[in-house]
Amino acid sequence: GPVAALELNGLALKETYSGVSCTADLAVSGLPDLPRLILDCEIKELLFNGTGADKLISSFIKGKAPDLASIAGKEMFHFSAKAKGPISHFDVDGRLISTAGNVNTGICIRNLFTDRDLDIHGNASCENLDVGRFIGKDFVHELSMSTGLNAVVGKEGLRLSIDSLVVDRLKLLGYDYSNIRATGIYSGNEFDGRVVCNDPNLSFMFQGLATLSTKTDNADYRFLASLGYADLNALNIDKRGKS
Repeated sequence: GPVAALELNGLALKETYSGVSCTADLAVSGLPDLPRLILDCEIKELLFNGTGADKLISSFIKGKAPDLASIAGKEMFHFSAKAKGPISHFDVDGRLISTAGNVNTGICIRNLFTDRDLDIHGNASCENLDVGRFIGKDFVHELSMSTGLNAVVGKEGLRLSIDSLVVDRLKLLGYDYSNIRATGIYSGNEFDGRVVCNDPNLSFMFQGLATLSTKTDNADYRFLASLGYADLNALNIDKRGKS
C-alpha cells in the first residue's frame, strides 16, 4: 500500500570502490504528495577524499568527471549537515572539516516543486583555510572570508547576486592581505562586479561589466580601475625596497 511517512535512524552506507562512507538519520512525511513532503534529515558524517570522490562521481556520470584528486588528493574531509522543512521551503546547514581548514554553509531553498521561480539564498564562510594545499601551489595559503548570495532560476534564466564577499585574510606570496570587499550580479548573460581593497599596503577599486554572447565565444568587457597606493615591497612583489 501507499507509504505516508518514512523514518530511518542510524543509516550507515559505504561505497567500497571509492571508500566514501556516510552515516545519517532521515525522516520524511507527507508522502506520496511530493509538494507537501516534509523533510527532516541529518548527515552525521560524510567521509571522503578527492580521489574517492572522483571514483564515486565517475560511476554515475558519463564523460570526463571533475578532477578532484588533483585538487584535494588524499586529504580527508568530514562533512555534516542538517536539512529541515517542507520540500518547497526548507533550510540546509552544513560544515566541512579538514586539516587544511573548515568551511561553514547555510542555504535556504524556496519554491521547489512549485510554479514559482526557484529561489536559493545562503551564506558561506571559512577561517584560515589553506587554499594552497588544495590546489598544490605554495604561493597562496590561509584564507578567511564570508559571503552571502542569492540565486533565482525562472523562465528568464538565472539571476545570481553576491551581495557581500568579505575577505579578512588572504596570504599571498607571504603577505597577509586584509579588508577586501566585493559584490556582483549575473543576469541575462551579463556580470557586473565591484572589488574594493583597503589593505594597509594596497588600496584600489575595480569595477567591471562583462557581456557574454550565447551564439559565439566572444565577450564584451568594460571596466574601471582606480589605484590609491601600493607598497610592492611590503607585498613581497618587488624586493628592491619600499615603492
